[in-house]
Amino acid sequence: MFNLNDKVTSYSSQCIGIIIESVTYTGRIVKANKKSFKAEFTSFEQKRDRKVINSGSCKIVETFRFWKVCSDGRVLYKNDLGAIVTM
Repeated sequence: MFNLNDKVTSYSSQCIGIIIESVTYTGRIVKANKKSFKAEFTSFEQKRDRKVINSGSCKIVETFRFWKVCSDGRVLYKNDLGAIVTM
């Protein structure tokens, strides 16, 4: 399903009134197990509505665990902070 050094993108968002703030992290898988993987993120992009307000490099390592399979066949993984990775 996933291999070491596969590119991953994690997405997290929140709604504040009518304003949607989101952060997208991009990185690669550094460790993989049967139902979870560890990803190292190297860049991010923060948006408010559709406007990019901040972007740059980072060094974040997160563990994602299997969450569920959608009706269209997508497999979702979730970390402890609520960010989601779709495979």
